[in-house]
Formats: sequence, C-alpha cells, structure tokens
Amino acid sequence: MALFFDTVCVQSNMKWYEKAKGLMVYKKIRQDDLLGVFGVTTRGAVGHYLTGRRQPGPAQMKALADKLGCSLDELMTEGEVNPLQLQINLIIRAAEKAMAMSSHQFTESERLGVYRAAFAAGLDMEETYDQLTAYLGSFVRK
Repeated sequence: MALFFDTVCVQSNMKWYEKAKGLMVYKKIRQDDLLGVFGVTTRGAVGHYLTGRRQPGPAQMKALADKLGCSLDELMTEGEVNPLQLQINLIIRAAEKAMAMSSHQFTESERLGVYRAAFAAGLDMEETYDQLTAYLGSFVRK
C-alpha cells in the first residue's frame, strides 16, 4: 500500500531514510536544513545518512523525527504514514515549542487560543515547522 504526498509516494515497506526523504519533499525540507540534526557540515554528509551509508544515533533520529514533524515511531516503523496526522503533529509541536519559548504562564484559555492560531496558520498557509514556530513565537509574545 502507498500514500501520495503530492508527487511523493511513501510505501509501507520503506526504510526510515527513504521515508525521511519522502517527508522532506512533502514538508519542503532541504538537506541543508538537516546539517544540525546530524551534526555535520556538508550536504554530502547528510546524504550519507539519507542513503543508509551511515547510521544516526538515537539522539539524531529523535531530532530528525522532530524536524520532519513526525514521531520517532512513525519514522522507524514500517507502515503507512498518514499525512494529515503528520500535519497535526507538526502544528501541535510548533504551538508547544512557541509557548515553551515564552516566559508567559499560559492559562488554559490562552493555550487554546495559541492552538487555534497554530491550526489556522499550519493548515491554511502550509508552513514548515520552523516557520510556524517562528510565527507563533511572535504571536505569543504579543
């Protein structure tokens, strides 16, 4: 079985790095954006991870999953990836990160407002995780 992310097909029997490459295309993440994730300085070095030549450690895999807006389990487990669930996960993580970066103690009502803004921006504007977090960061500072 396969899922289609625009023009990218993510199949149920894909290895983690094949799934990661598909999610990168879907989320408009470039190899340059993953330099810090893998702790390397060149795209070529990132490419070694994304072809299976090098294996990342647990911390790198967690950072990659976070960057791709999915859970480590979703990235590592063979099987289908639900693009809507990935988008929801990304939006929730971005909202939580933006609130965590603020010194403000959010009430439940304020937290719901941030989540509403996150979903409106994340679904309507198709923002990346970093863009959405930055947008929400400016929103929660006001």
